[in-house]
Amino acid sequence: MENLFRYFKMFMLCVLGLSCSWGQVAAQTTVSGNISVDTIWTAAESPYLVTSSITVQGTDGTDGVTTLTIEPGVKVRFARYARLTVGGGSGDPGALRAEGTAENPIVFTSDQATPAAGDWYGLRFEDTSDDSLSRLSYCRIEYAGYRQGAVRLDLASPVLDHLTISDSKSYSIYGNTTTASISGCT
Repeated sequence: MENLFRYFKMFMLCVLGLSCSWGQVAAQTTVSGNISVDTIWTAAESPYLVTSSITVQGTDGTDGVTTLTIEPGVKVRFARYARLTVGGGSGDPGALRAEGTAENPIVFTSDQATPAAGDWYGLRFEDTSDDSLSRLSYCRIEYAGYRQGAVRLDLASPVLDHLTISDSKSYSIYGNTTTASISGCT
């Protein structure tokens, strides 16, 4: 009888929208816009939902470069036609450090219920991205490449190491005047 009362109480709380503790609810962090200060996306706050395009660009930190660091195991889901841009065609620098591991990769993917190639634009490194700080390692990039590549390099040369790119609508990696270090990618 006591268990029945407890379940009824939990049911009523759920119906009223106050709380439901039958299972662990995963965290979700919504992000968009400009990142102009050093930022870390943690596995504890994953998944990250990118609702509109993000640009990483600024002069924060002791190195004078605004850096977005993404921890191993983070999942980043992109709304339709969103992108993540590092640096710009001019102006302040930016950097992206997304270093997963073979056992715990970082995943960049679509947020659509039925994902399809080209759901989101992809990752874009522009002229002012800091090549010495920018690195993608052990990352999966899925359902991107709406135009000109799941990873696009415009006058930028980040390190791309052990990327798995699948279901891109266009190129996996598109480069325009780049000397990027690319190894172990499929």
